[in-house]
Amino acid sequence: MAIPEEDKQFIQAVAEAIGKVSNPAAHPGAPPRLVVCLNHTETDIPEGAIGAGPYLESELDKTKPETLGAILAWIEERLHRSLDEAWAGPAGKNEDWDASEGEEAWARALSEIVFGMRYGGPGQAYFQNSKWDSYIFSRIQRRSVDYEEACKARKDATFPATHLEIQAYKSALTKKGETLESAMNPNTDPAVSLACACQHLTTYGVLTRGFTLEQHLDGANLAASQNKGKPLFDEKKGGRWYPTNVAHLRVPVATGIEPVPPKKGAPANSTEAMPVPLRPGSAYCYNPFGDAKYTTAWVPPHWTEVDKNGVPQLKKEHREQALNDLPEQQSKLKDQQAMVDDPEKGYSSVITITTSDAKYNELPPENLTIQVDVPVSGQRKGSHINVVLRISKDKKKVQLLDTTNGHPLDEHVAHTLMDPTGKEGIYDGNFVSQVYQGNTFCGLGVPPEPPGDLLEMAEFIRRARPIGLLRLVITERVPPAKMTDDHILYVSKMFRMYGETEDDNFHISRCVWALRNMPGFTKLQGWFIIYTPQGELARMMWEHGARHRRLAEMEPVVFEAKKKKYEIKKANPKRDKKADPLVEPTPGLAYVTDYRDTIVLTNASNGTCLYWHRKRSDLNFGSTTESFQGNAIPDAIRARVAPKPKQDPALRMPYDGEHVHDRFCDPYTNDHEVEIPDLFRDGKPADEPPPPSELLVDSAMVHDHDQSTPEVAFA
Repeated sequence: MAIPEEDKQFIQAVAEAIGKVSNPAAHPGAPPRLVVCLNHTETDIPEGAIGAGPYLESELDKTKPETLGAILAWIEERLHRSLDEAWAGPAGKNEDWDASEGEEAWARALSEIVFGMRYGGPGQAYFQNSKWDSYIFSRIQRRSVDYEEACKARKDATFPATHLEIQAYKSALTKKGETLESAMNPNTDPAVSLACACQHLTTYGVLTRGFTLEQHLDGANLAASQNKGKPLFDEKKGGRWYPTNVAHLRVPVATGIEPVPPKKGAPANSTEAMPVPLRPGSAYCYNPFGDAKYTTAWVPPHWTEVDKNGVPQLKKEHREQALNDLPEQQSKLKDQQAMVDDPEKGYSSVITITTSDAKYNELPPENLTIQVDVPVSGQRKGSHINVVLRISKDKKKVQLLDTTNGHPLDEHVAHTLMDPTGKEGIYDGNFVSQVYQGNTFCGLGVPPEPPGDLLEMAEFIRRARPIGLLRLVITERVPPAKMTDDHILYVSKMFRMYGETEDDNFHISRCVWALRNMPGFTKLQGWFIIYTPQGELARMMWEHGARHRRLAEMEPVVFEAKKKKYEIKKANPKRDKKADPLVEPTPGLAYVTDYRDTIVLTNASNGTCLYWHRKRSDLNFGSTTESFQGNAIPDAIRARVAPKPKQDPALRMPYDGEHVHDRFCDPYTNDHEVEIPDLFRDGKPADEPPPPSELLVDSAMVHDHDQSTPEVAFA
């Protein structure tokens, strides 16, 4: 059948060899990259794809129930597949980057589980509260402390423990003659976030090599800034922190890093002077202030106080604002104030100007603010950090794992998956022989050799449950702006991003692999809408041992928790009814309240996959706003799965609602003959009744998710 010219932009697909749709392409000198493998490794061509080229065409009849059934069966089967077959393509191997079996297994496993995450803090994404970050990180470790038990180390602390409670817990154990190691328990149910910023991504890079947050990072994630002093970089334990004047931006040769000059009086061959080679897991760190302990700021006089020596000092309450948004050298004072130099006293002071003080009318702007030295600490606007994923055999190139990969992947636009989001995203990048200067390079942290077997660690982290929810949508392939509800053929019930067995973990990378080359891709389009659970639902899904809890089992508990909160607020006589109006909760999981859309994946008309849309946290220091990168969800799809308030309420689907187009249904009984895999019904047949809620409510919400904690800095 001939393809009309006007339709080719929607249905054409290159077909130059059996078993693949897109060219494998050449990648000279490049390290293995999952982001390329997912679209360029030869893979199955579905039944119904016909034509000898240059274009494939689908002969599947999109009006038949068998067609929709074939698509669902294809996607379901591929969701369960290992990504080993994707890595087997040309972009998954390069002799110049051969590493030990363990190192390569680790690099692949880490790439798979963090691929395509949204940008933002883990705790913020699930709980609107960054205090959950440490607990979330602990869920990827082989061993960890009990975060509920650790809370008892600090008075009035609430679950989960933060780095403050972890430090107090460690001190309490020491007083009892116990060690942190002795208090750690095996993690038999690892889990991983769907969200991270650069500091969280690098922390995942370290923890997945066998280190722990509690023992090696003082209970908190690595900072996008200086990390000197972290136990992970302790020289006595095989690590090293290289400050700016010693570390190199060029990728070092031979040993990796030049020797650190020995301390005064130490022999030249002492261990202090021996180099620690650059290793995977090393972190390049950036901070606007570099290695400086102090920075100069020009601030309004009312931000300062004079010390006993008469020197202006910045008040503590203004330190954050001064470091994150240094004022320019211009007046921010009232018209009646000015800062002038006093040569006799040796410092500047503020005077009140009167109309008769003509000599002050022409004061330059820099004289209307005070210069102060501000101690530099923590993570600041413009800070950054990234982690080394692989090192070339000749030690002259590194592959970084980063939150944005515009460079150097902008030179390989045809090889990436992320074009709709401007080549930004979290995935394995290309190589560099010189690491960028940034704003401003402030050091390199090299961890010790991994404490355990990396092959075992890779197997372990692949078992991590991605804490997210999925909805599969199948539509006709039409321009998104022209899509109507009539073009939507199927919407699945919401299901978890993991199955009943430890190998069934549907990471974003595996979702991409599942959509590639689906049957009928020239005429039909697959979409995965990925959600992050919120509040009590998120807490239950993060809980150790939650793999076998289906959504239908968790929903009654979530409802009881919301109902309990409602009753407490309703009984509060001091509640401001205008500022805090009450809405009585109803059974079921609610969009926004209990889950939020965060990532959208789809496939193109040539069978390859693309990253359509991802939410992103925009930092405003002290608060965050949320935007999205890429393309807006087509209105017809949004109306059903992520509705806006004014969209047709009749189209809004509950979390356990399923939609099959009328064309597949009997007009009299409304029954359909489409075979729908149980996976897309959260693992249960459609006619299976939900469990009785009274058996479940005893684990209802016991932790108050305070959402008032200011958001931490993302970089």
